[in-house]
Amino acid sequence: MDHEDATCHCLLCQDPRAEEQWDVRDQRIVQNVREHGWHVMGVGGGHTPDWAYSIGLWHSLRSPEVCLAGVSLNTAMRLVNIIGGQIRDGRPLAPDERRDDVINGYPVAIRPVHPSWYKALFGAGLDYACQPPWPMVQAFWPDKSGLFPWDEGFDSGSRDLQPMLWIPRAEHPAGAWTEDDPTPWPFHPTPPYHSVLTTAAVLAGEPVGMVARDPGGTWYFVEANASGPGDVEVPLGRIVALHADVVATAGLQPRTWVQRGPDGAWPS
Repeated sequence: MDHEDATCHCLLCQDPRAEEQWDVRDQRIVQNVREHGWHVMGVGGGHTPDWAYSIGLWHSLRSPEVCLAGVSLNTAMRLVNIIGGQIRDGRPLAPDERRDDVINGYPVAIRPVHPSWYKALFGAGLDYACQPPWPMVQAFWPDKSGLFPWDEGFDSGSRDLQPMLWIPRAEHPAGAWTEDDPTPWPFHPTPPYHSVLTTAAVLAGEPVGMVARDPGGTWYFVEANASGPGDVEVPLGRIVALHADVVATAGLQPRTWVQRGPDGAWPS
């Protein structure tokens, strides 16, 4: 896909002296873009189906970023990574293209994403990109009959899993993708897609025993007596979905931490 303005204004193209001021999330994104060419951001645990998208394909390869929605978080991230690898290996994306070697046995279809969705769905990417251009496309998967959401006869039970992001957000059919989360978000202004650090034990179900924030505002959620601050990056929304009681720590400020009490409750 050709874009008239091929410049890039992302964090990696900024003054490198500012790098020490970036928060942990942005530092991790930049590290992955430097080492691998792009970062894959997974978003799950919210009021919409899971989705994932790339950050850095435009910087590294002057390719549109890629998003994919409606499958499990790990699967979405893996498929975005596969498409990124194909682009890196000399297979640029084409308008309305279909690719048969992303999902075994099924094609994926490529359509452009309308910019009206960027702020609602791709906040971390916008923070990294700093300013346009930051083109994005969506990869769609078909139902079991090989039909896509815009095809007549598409499985109605799968229709709400994939938003049709080429349609301006204000014109998109009403549903979870166009509505704000009906549950007030307790960690405002930190959004649910914002990356936090945790441990494999917490993700496996062990209760969070300590919550901390570093000077840059990054959140850490670890079990009691954890050996470190956590080395697994996940969206904040996933932590809240797995451990609802951590909302009691939502008012925690940077440079502070709080520990669960002996009675199992968080300090008020």
